[in-house]
Amino acid sequence: MQELEKILEEKTQNFLLLPRRFGIKKGKTLLYGPPKSGKTSLALLFAKNYKYSIYIDCQDPRNNIDDLKNKILKAFLEKKIDLLILDNYQPIFTIPNIDNIILIHHKDLTTNNNLSTFIPKLIMPLTFEEYISLIHSQENTNQLLNHFIKEGNLLESFHSLDFQKISKKQNNMMLFFKEDYSIFILLLNFQSQRITTNQIYLYIKKYLKISKDKLYALLSYLQLCKVIFLVPQKDSSNFQKKLYFYDFSLPYALCPNPNFQAIFENMVFLELYQQYKEEIVYDQNTHFIVNQTLFFAIAFPSQQHIEKILKENPNQQVIIIAINRSNHPHCKIVDFISFALKELNDLWN
Repeated sequence: MQELEKILEEKTQNFLLLPRRFGIKKGKTLLYGPPKSGKTSLALLFAKNYKYSIYIDCQDPRNNIDDLKNKILKAFLEKKIDLLILDNYQPIFTIPNIDNIILIHHKDLTTNNNLSTFIPKLIMPLTFEEYISLIHSQENTNQLLNHFIKEGNLLESFHSLDFQKISKKQNNMMLFFKEDYSIFILLLNFQSQRITTNQIYLYIKKYLKISKDKLYALLSYLQLCKVIFLVPQKDSSNFQKKLYFYDFSLPYALCPNPNFQAIFENMVFLELYQQYKEEIVYDQNTHFIVNQTLFFAIAFPSQQHIEKILKENPNQQVIIIAINRSNHPHCKIVDFISFALKELNDLWN
């Protein structure tokens, strides 16, 4: 039993455990979501509620699965386990009959009959509201927004010194994508753009040898893991969808010429997604539509741009999210900070 306790002790020793705006309930839970979104951190924080918690990384090459199974069974029989955490869960690991179990994986596995009793919980990266509640800084909110835009929404930024942040983000993506890393780098060129999967294929094919089946399978997997989001067009059979990423700041670490407007639009999308999920759509003349309200994410809107939006969308409720707030008689122009820190219902009034 001492060895199992030592695994948890080693994991938590240098692991920053930060509270999230949501928690985990007792029972059997599957935490899933994109890499470095805070799944393990949340599970380890929850483990502090239990006297006998066991943490196992199923991908740790030092682990002998059969040996671990025997030790877990022994702990169970001796009533010295009240929470089991299986990180990077693999089906080869037989799940014991324990009341409280947390499985951690990149995608939702509860459709599998063996895991049908588990409650899936999607763990997404930080909202801006969470970010400023966790960061200990005397800087004002505008300065924190600048950091948020550059560093992104991952908990990883709290673990790293400034000079480490870009290299860690690069390494994390390499570890997650492995042989598909080069494909992902090319995919970033389509951030916040309308695109079809066939157009993506034709573009990547110019640079890499890849089959259409492989690319389509990868895109499907990335959607299941919530690494990418393909937002459909409203009331249309158009195959073009808008592409967004779970970490809007990835181009700063992985692209030679990051597009700030595309990054800003992606950032706004993620704030909307945290509240509305699949209810978000787009239209030919809009960035996002939520409950009949038109949203535009434009970092620095010009008067000409605003008039064009209003002309293309007459008699519609329009909200423009920008870096700075300004007044306009026919639409609401809301600064990102107010948008992210207030309930959206306040914006209608």
